Amino acid sequence: MDHVLPIGKARDIMLSALSNAKLIQQEPKPDIRVQSYEENGICYTVRYWVPKFELAVDCRDEVFSLIDEALRDAGSIAPYRRIQLINAPLRTDADQPE
Repeated sequence: MDHVLPIGKARDIMLSALSNAKLIQQEPKPDIRVQSYEENGICYTVRYWVPKFELAVDCRDEVFSLIDEALRDAGSIAPYRRIQLINAPLRTDADQPE
């Protein structure tokens, strides 16, 4: 997630979204942990419990969908690769040492 969104606010948005989940267990409560703080953004781990193993795929789909919708509603954007352009003259053959 982009660095612009503070960790505490990101955590609150995601946990609020998970409180609307119908498939995952609400006890123990889902939680959000920071996994890494990198150049491209902050990575989070979302931890939740499924009632039955066979529902794991459906639970994951619900969790990601709810979080995605909540973050978009909050105006958060996904991090994107940043490229820095430097305006420098191109070297020509005449610039090369002999």
